[in-house]
Amino acid sequence: MIGLLDALKSVSLNTLSELDVLRGEGVFYEALQRVCDRDNIALTREEKDRLYLMYDVVSQKETSVGMVRVKAENPEFAANVANEIGVVYNELRQRSARQAVADAQDYLDKQVVDAKKEVDESQSRLEAYKKKAGI
Repeated sequence: MIGLLDALKSVSLNTLSELDVLRGEGVFYEALQRVCDRDNIALTREEKDRLYLMYDVVSQKETSVGMVRVKAENPEFAANVANEIGVVYNELRQRSARQAVADAQDYLDKQVVDAKKEVDESQSRLEAYKKKAGI
């Protein structure tokens, strides 16, 4: 079973479509496990896999809307899993956005350090030139 952290490591929202991420095992199994833990439900691996086979995300044509469909014998359980999939997906998107901001900040910090180094080197060359030219 792929966990949410594994999904975060292996799935970049930039390289896969949003629907691919929603359809992924990581999002589904994480949501299913949360519902099972919260509602004190024990499922075998085979039962979880069977539920995953009955899970789908359908896109609405020419929109950014996706419909999550979870089928189970208990409609309330299916609804809980579908709702939790939305929660897990949103958490994944938030983490991805935070990581993108952190990556951008790291890049900019490096650029500032590099620019400061260039300014310092230019300043040193200018001082050397002034000294040599007697200015």
